[in-house]
Amino acid sequence: VVSLLICFKAKWPNKITLLRGNHESRSVNQVYGFYSECHKKYGKIDAWNSVNMVFDYLPLAATIDNEVYCVHGGLSPHTLTLDSVRTIDRFQDVPSEGPMADILWSDPGDSNGFIPSLRGCGFQWGEDIS
Repeated sequence: VVSLLICFKAKWPNKITLLRGNHESRSVNQVYGFYSECHKKYGKIDAWNSVNMVFDYLPLAATIDNEVYCVHGGLSPHTLTLDSVRTIDRFQDVPSEGPMADILWSDPGDSNGFIPSLRGCGFQWGEDIS
């Protein structure tokens, strides 16, 4: 599926937008089967390494018509403006904490403000934030 999406992006660069999610990280996709799938299929991990390098280049966020903010995960108290999102160094594996991790792991919640996520990474944010 990943290679098909990358082909779609190459064929229609202005019509397809791929965003990085929390599974587009070495630590997560190794645990959830992508590493073993590549190793089993190719007998080595070169494909896994190469695809993860591509993941490092995927944008963390996008906007639609400058009105809709799109991310895989959610909001962060560290990135309350688009300019603050643009300053994140995305050319790395996803860290376990900080703005990049927040964008990829945070979820909406029922309480007000930002509270640490029960998943151990990112935050839950309330209706007052969004």
